[in-house]
Amino acid sequence: MKALILGNDPMQEYLDKGFNIEERKKYFNPAQVYEEVFYLSHDPKLPPFIREAVMYLKGLKIIKNNNVDVIRAYNGFRAGYIGALLKKKTKKPLIISLHDDYERLWNVIGLNGFLKKMLLNNERKALEACDQCIAVSNYIGNYAKLHGARNVTVIHNKLQLEQYLERPPFTILNIGRLEQSKNQLIIVEAVNQLRRAGYNLRLLIVGKGKLERQLKKELTSQDGLISRVPNTFLPIILKNVDLYINASFNEGFCVTLSEAQMCGLPIISSDIPGVKDIVNKKNALFFEPSDVAELKEQIMKVYNNTEVKEELSAASVRDSKRFDWNVLAEKEAEIVKGYETWKSQ
Repeated sequence: MKALILGNDPMQEYLDKGFNIEERKKYFNPAQVYEEVFYLSHDPKLPPFIREAVMYLKGLKIIKNNNVDVIRAYNGFRAGYIGALLKKKTKKPLIISLHDDYERLWNVIGLNGFLKKMLLNNERKALEACDQCIAVSNYIGNYAKLHGARNVTVIHNKLQLEQYLERPPFTILNIGRLEQSKNQLIIVEAVNQLRRAGYNLRLLIVGKGKLERQLKKELTSQDGLISRVPNTFLPIILKNVDLYINASFNEGFCVTLSEAQMCGLPIISSDIPGVKDIVNKKNALFFEPSDVAELKEQIMKVYNNTEVKEELSAASVRDSKRFDWNVLAEKEAEIVKGYETWKSQ
C-alpha cells in the first residue's frame, strides 16, 4: 500500500525543530503499514490560495505517477480540504487526522470573520468527504462529528515509551559560539567514533554561529543542537548531563567552564592557557585541541570509571566557590572605592 501524506505545516518546519528523517518515517508510517510514503506540504513563501493550488496539482501528479492507494491528511481546513479535492478527482480513499478544535482556536486568536467562515466551510467539506477521521482525543472526536465526520476513531498522540523508561545515554554537553575557534567538530567526531565502538553516548551543543549548518550534518538523531538558552535555564541543562567538554583553541577565561564547575560536572578541556585559572590537573582532564584520539581517551576515562567521574565532580563543586558572584563583586567594588587613591597616581 502506498500513501500520500498531506502535512499541516511545511515539512521543513518539522526538520528544523529536530524531527529527523527516521522520526518522520515512524510518525507518518505507523507500524510500517505503508510500503511507500510520499510527503507533501505547502510552500509558505507562496501567496495564500496559490500555495494550496500548487499543493493540489503536485498531489495529483504524485498519485497518478506512483499509483498511490490512500490519501492521509493532517488537519481539515487546508490539507484535509485538498485531500477531499484529490479524492473526488482520483477516487482514492481519504483519512484525516484531527488534532485541534480549530473553531475555538480561531475565536481565541480573533481570526477575521469572513476568513474563519471560509476555513470552517473547507473543514466541513473535508470531514464530510473523508472515509475515516482519526481524532487525538474524545473531545476532538466529538468536534469532528459535529463538523461532518462520519467514521471517527480516537487514537491519542503516540509516545516513544522507551525514550522515557530506559536509562538515558551518557550525555555530553558543550556551550559556545559555533565557530572554528570553539572547535565543536572534534567533539562530534570523537563521540561518533566512540558510538561506533559501542559507547552509548548523546551529545548536546548549545550555541549559534557559522558552523551551525555543518554541525547539523555531522550530528546524529541521538544528538541535539540548541541555538539559544536563556541564562536562567542553563543550570537546568548543566545539572542534567554527565560531562562537560570545552574544545576551544583559544579562550580568555571560558565562563562556561566555571558554570559547569558550579553545577558539579566532570570536565574535559582543551589544554590551552586561557582556561588555567579555572581548571587544572586536579579538577579536570585535558587533551590537545587537535587530537581526537586523546579526546576519546579522556571521554572513556569518565564513561568507564565511576570513581573518576565522582572525583572530578567533587573537585568541580569545591573549586567553583572561587567564582561566587558576591565575593567577586565585592572585590570589584573595592577597586572602585579606591578612586581617590588611584586617581592621584
